[in-house]
Amino acid sequence: MGSQRVRRMNDPDFKREAVRVVLENPDKSKAQIARELGTDPKALYAWMQEHRKRDDAAFPGNGKSTDEVVALRRELKLVTQERDILKNAIGTSLNGRNEIREAGCIEQHRSRWPVVLQCRVLHVSRNAFYTWTRGHISVRKAQDTELMPLIGEIHEATGHTYGAEWIAKELRKNGRTVGKDRVRRLMKVMSLKVQCKQSFTVHGTTQPSPPTRTTLHRILLSVSSRAQN
Repeated sequence: MGSQRVRRMNDPDFKREAVRVVLENPDKSKAQIARELGTDPKALYAWMQEHRKRDDAAFPGNGKSTDEVVALRRELKLVTQERDILKNAIGTSLNGRNEIREAGCIEQHRSRWPVVLQCRVLHVSRNAFYTWTRGHISVRKAQDTELMPLIGEIHEATGHTYGAEWIAKELRKNGRTVGKDRVRRLMKVMSLKVQCKQSFTVHGTTQPSPPTRTTLHRILLSVSSRAQN
């Protein structure tokens, strides 16, 4: 608190504001205003004397205009962003430059830093980045197209009792790299809903009866062979 108070008392804007409060409140004593502002009454008297002597030239501060301060702050923000982008890129590119990896890094952090700035700092062409983005999205769409029949077959084979988490587990057991969130999204696209079995058990809960391993394996093989054809 003490260091903050010292910085505030040395701030030219604070001094000007304190003088303005005194001038606009002639019915209040300087000691009372000093207490309300949380500053030293002697300092407030000194600021008033300086204001009377120099008027608008009082409290010059560091001599920089408001426009200069704004420009410096903007430049500092830009330099800080550039430093953070490079620091992040170094952490993900220890094996040398890789434009695909750097494009993926830009895509991952585009909500944090502007794409234009990231491309300039990392020396990646914006055209190359957007070309990679379109290709990356196409690959993911192709994977979704391949996954949806598998999800539908498992959903059907389990009597509509498997949700996203269970289906994702079955897909991973059969060599598919997929998470429950992605399965849930695709199930929503396919309008697949889970039908919970009614339970008449007083204690405990009912879990969906999983199909046999042979059934699931046959489903996955049949769908994969149709996709290849």
